[in-house]
Amino acid sequence: MSLPNFTWEAGRLISFAGKVGETIYDNRPKNTKEPWEYHPPKHAEYAWELSECLLDFGELGKLLQGQDMAAIEKCCNHILSRYNSMADMTIHSQPIPINEGKAIVLEIRDKARSWQKQDLELDR
Repeated sequence: MSLPNFTWEAGRLISFAGKVGETIYDNRPKNTKEPWEYHPPKHAEYAWELSECLLDFGELGKLLQGQDMAAIEKCCNHILSRYNSMADMTIHSQPIPINEGKAIVLEIRDKARSWQKQDLELDR
């Protein structure tokens, strides 16, 4: 079963997040007092976290342009695990921004699962 056209377009759009993530990662601030002892300033850690998240979404975007439902599900599970680890950091934010993104990723994962099951049933 192939993905609907809008999913491919959404994947193309999401994959741009990966490009932004690469740019942030490549340009993150560094503290170069001692080359063997890397201690980035605090905002560099946040930039690194943001770039990692965007790279994950970039990967999801690329996968959404293909037909590998198992890979889409695996990528969504990885992103959801990242959401779970970040939940403690945003507990005092209202509204909780993570919940909206998490809901979208859950929906994509569940849809990929259902398409994968339909493909298996068609193969029987």
